[in-house]
Amino acid sequence: MNTIDETKTDAYRQLEKALEQSEERYRILIDSMSDVVMRLSPLGNVIYVSPNIKEFGGYIGEDEIGNHMSKYIEEKTDLVRALDLLKNTLLDKKSGHFEFLFKPKEGKPFHVEHSYAPIIVENKVVAFQLVLRNITERRQAEEALRENEEKYRILFDSAKDALFLLDPDKGFIDANHSALSMFQIASKSEFVKLGPVAVSPEFQPDGSASLQSARAHIDKALKEGLEFFEWDHKKQDGTVFPATVLLACFEFAGRKLLLATVRNITERKQAEEKLRQMDNLKSIGTLAGGIAHDFNNILTGLYGNIELAKLNITQEHPSFDFLEEAENSMNRAARLTKQLLTFAKGGTPIKKVVSIRMLLEEVVSFDLSGSNVKPVFRQSEKIWRTEIDRGQIQQVFSNLTINANQATPDGGRLYISLENIDIADYEIADLQPGKYVKVTVQDEGIGIDTRHLDRIFDPYFTTKQSGNGLGLATTYSIIQKHHGHIEVESELGKGSTFTVYLPAAKTQNIEEVEQSETKAATTKQSARILVMDDDKSICQLVSKMLTSLGYWVEAAFDGEAAIDKYREAIDNDTPFDVIIMDLTIPGGMGGKEAIKHILEMNPEAKVIVSSGYSSDPIMANHLDYGFQGIIAKPYLMSKLEETLLDVLEK
Repeated sequence: MNTIDETKTDAYRQLEKALEQSEERYRILIDSMSDVVMRLSPLGNVIYVSPNIKEFGGYIGEDEIGNHMSKYIEEKTDLVRALDLLKNTLLDKKSGHFEFLFKPKEGKPFHVEHSYAPIIVENKVVAFQLVLRNITERRQAEEALRENEEKYRILFDSAKDALFLLDPDKGFIDANHSALSMFQIASKSEFVKLGPVAVSPEFQPDGSASLQSARAHIDKALKEGLEFFEWDHKKQDGTVFPATVLLACFEFAGRKLLLATVRNITERKQAEEKLRQMDNLKSIGTLAGGIAHDFNNILTGLYGNIELAKLNITQEHPSFDFLEEAENSMNRAARLTKQLLTFAKGGTPIKKVVSIRMLLEEVVSFDLSGSNVKPVFRQSEKIWRTEIDRGQIQQVFSNLTINANQATPDGGRLYISLENIDIADYEIADLQPGKYVKVTVQDEGIGIDTRHLDRIFDPYFTTKQSGNGLGLATTYSIIQKHHGHIEVESELGKGSTFTVYLPAAKTQNIEEVEQSETKAATTKQSARILVMDDDKSICQLVSKMLTSLGYWVEAAFDGEAAIDKYREAIDNDTPFDVIIMDLTIPGGMGGKEAIKHILEMNPEAKVIVSSGYSSDPIMANHLDYGFQGIIAKPYLMSKLEETLLDVLEK
C-alpha cells in the first residue's frame, strides 16, 4: 500500500513539475511578447493581464484584476460591438478578432487589433483569452496609402488629357473622365469591356494595318519603357481626331502595365494648317509685289491716257464706247493686281474709323444690283465702329457677296447679320480678348463639299471654271492683317455661312462723314506741283493730267533731282505747294529718303507719297514719315485731284 501511494506521489510530483515548467515557458513567452495577453471572465472582467500592459497602456497589471473590459475601450460603439461578440462566443464557441480604439491610462487613444478565443472546460466557456496588438503604425501606413490613392485619383480623374491604364494582355484596367469624354464612352465599366487596344477596332480609324501599328507601339513601350507617337483616334460616332499618345511602362504586382496619355491635338493641327496657309501667302508675296508694282505703273499710264482721250471727244464719238470698254477691262486688271498685292510683304492696312454697317450695305447692294439674290440685313443693336482699311474690307465683303451670288444661280436671299461681341481669353484660338464686330454672311446656295473646306482659303485653289482662286485667299489675308478672324460652315445643297470678326475701334465717339464732300478748289488750281517718278511716261502723264486740271507742274525723275528742284524753287521765291513722290526708285533715291531732305529745307512741306506697292507699311503709316497724303497706283484723275485738294486744304 505504501509503495503504491509513494508511486502516485512521485507521479503527481512529476506532473506538477511538468506543469510548473510549462507555466514558466508560457510566462517567458508572454513576457517576451510586445502584444498584451489578457483573460476575461464570461462577464468581461479581467482575470489576468500580462505585465507588459504597463508599456502598452500605462497600467499596472496587478491593479487591473477585476476591472471590466469597458475601462480600455474609448468608443461606445466599439464597446457594444465587443460585448456582442463575447456574448455570441459564449454560444458558438468561435474565435475572432476586431479593431477598436484603446484608451490608455494617459495620452491619446490608439488603434489596436483584438484577437479573442474562448477557454472551454467540459464544453462550457469559462473564460476568454485576448491578445491586444498596437496597430497605430499600420493604420498610419494605411491612411497614408489611402491619401496617396485619393491624390492619385484626383490627379488621374481631373487631368485634361485622356489617361488610361492598360494591361497589354488583358485590356483596359482604368480610365479617367477625360478619356471617357474623348472617346464618347458612358462609364468605366464599358471602357474596361473594350479589351486590349491591339484588338479593339473602336479606337482605330482604319483596318488591320492600324491594329498592327498599335501593337508595334505597345511592344516598343514594353521593351524600352516609353513610346511617343501621333495617332488618328476614332470616336464611337465614327468621327476621327488627331492625337498624340505617350505610353509609359511600369511594373506592378509582378506584371508590366502601361499608362497611356492621349492628347487631342485638333487645335494644334488647325493652327499648323493656318501657318501653312500663311506660308503659302508669303511665298506668293515676294513674286506678287514686284510684278504688281510694275503692272500698276503700266495701268496708271493706261488709265491716265484714256481719261485724257475721253476729255477731248464727246460721248457721241465712235471711239468713246471703245475707250469705256478698255477702262472696264483695266478695272478688272486693277482688282487682280490689288489681290496680288494683298499677299506682298508688309501689307499693313491703312486704317480709319468706319461704320461697318454702312460699308456693308453699300458693297452688298452694289454687287447684287441686277441679281436675283436679295440682301437681307439684320442687326439687333447699335453696332460698334471698326478701325479698318476701308478699301481692303470692301474687297473682303465684295468677294463674299460675289461668291454667294455665283453659288445661288436660281436666286434666293443673302442674310447679312451684325452684332457686337466680347471675346474672352482662348474663346477663339487666334483672337486676342476684347470687343469685336461679328459679321455673318449666309447664303442659300449650293454649298461647299466638305472635302474642300480645309482648302478654300488657299491661293489659287478654286472649284469654279472661271475663278482664279485668289478671292478667298485675299479675304483671309486681309482679315489676318486686321487682327481679325474668318471661319466657314457649309453643307451641300443648303448653303454656306462665312463669319468674320473685326476688332472694334478703341474710340467710338468719332463723327464719321459717310458721303464724299465736293471740294471747291477755285483758288487752289493755280498751285505749283512737283511730280517725281522714275518712269518718264508716268511723269509726263501725271503732268498732263494736272495741267488739264489747271495746275502748274514740273517733273523730276529721282529723289536727288526733286531735292535740287525744290531748293532752286525756294531760292527763286517760287516754292512748290505740293510734291508728289514715288515711294521707291530702283537704283536711286526714292520718296522715303528724299522727304527727309525736303523737310529739312521746309518742315511745313506738303508731300504726297505714291506707290504701286499699296501694301507698303509706309503707305499705311505715311504721317509717321512726314507725308501729308497718299495715292496708290493705279489711280484715276478724280482720285488724284481729290488727294491733292485734301493736302492743299491742310
